[in-house]
Amino acid sequence: MGQQFRDETRQYIGSSLELNSEQSDHITDNIIICGFSPIADFIREEYDEEHRLTLAEEIMFVIDMSKVEQENRLGTDIPSTDQYLAYRLGTNLMGVICAATELSTHLRIPRSMTRSPLVKDIWHETNLIIAVTNDILSLKKEIHKGEVYSLIPILLNQAKSPQTAIDISIQILKDSFADLDRIEADIVARSDQMPLKFLIESCRHYCTGFIEWRFVRPFPGYWTAFNARI
Repeated sequence: MGQQFRDETRQYIGSSLELNSEQSDHITDNIIICGFSPIADFIREEYDEEHRLTLAEEIMFVIDMSKVEQENRLGTDIPSTDQYLAYRLGTNLMGVICAATELSTHLRIPRSMTRSPLVKDIWHETNLIIAVTNDILSLKKEIHKGEVYSLIPILLNQAKSPQTAIDISIQILKDSFADLDRIEADIVARSDQMPLKFLIESCRHYCTGFIEWRFVRPFPGYWTAFNARI
């Protein structure tokens, strides 16, 4: 069932973004998958084929990594840190968000640039920062749920010390921010790379915006409680 859902999702996305010749209305009647249709309509209006292809590649990566995550959760072994982060950076969805960044402006950066090692590094570090931050901030919730498929419990399984696990997580964040600083300095030094300054600034906003969302968003059940008062 899960694999069928993933396969139909891949086909539907490729078709609705007009990246293949298959008709999307012949692929599936799954209401969740078909819910992508109005999003695809907007993307087709705003993005040319090469930009749609980049976005679709990031979505396909999410689908592929969701399979790996499911296999790990159904298994009996706790993954290594590298194995966990490999699929976590897919299920975190930030690759898709980064690929959609240009939708917020009239700026269109060519695929040759957005698929370059430099931009892949920007997106990777942004993805890693947000994934690790989320896992740290979600620790209390994960402990309550008895969840082990999260960064801190996985590090704890290897480091055998809660403080060591936290220290490693914080060091990952420090290293990633340092890498973003290095990449930005490299971009600023190249006059022909200025469009990428927009991308890295946007990615920094994603990192800080995520913290804002985590700490300022209404608590679970807020709107239920609010509506009960009026």
